[in-house]
Amino acid sequence: MTELLQEKNNLDSSSICFDIGRFLDLSFPIKIKHMVNIELKEHSYMPKTDDPLSDWVASVATPAFKALAKINGEKKIFCTVGTGAGLDALAAIEIFTLDKVIITDLHEDVVENARLNIVKNIAKKYRRSYCISG
Repeated sequence: MTELLQEKNNLDSSSICFDIGRFLDLSFPIKIKHMVNIELKEHSYMPKTDDPLSDWVASVATPAFKALAKINGEKKIFCTVGTGAGLDALAAIEIFTLDKVIITDLHEDVVENARLNIVKNIAKKYRRSYCISG
């Protein structure tokens, strides 16, 4: 389903590019880019892009977000504990109508990296719509 784009020379960082619509079972993403480029840090959770059923964002979080959106409608604030690369926040941005996204993780470099991943993978039309803080 996905290809590892590049392994950087730096041991604490790598990059993957994949179709997030297929990964998260989204018909056609509107608020986030269809093909995302995600930077990973040494302490980041590695998304299981080749096996979405074994990835918690794809198999648990995103279906739960979809169900919650159907039941309760709009959410204005989303907070994630242990965001990793930020895929959970990207899924929430696509599914909910959010004003603010709060991301946390154990390592400050992971939070900053996730923030950058989120910002660069939001569709240009929607980038100014969100307050993203860590």
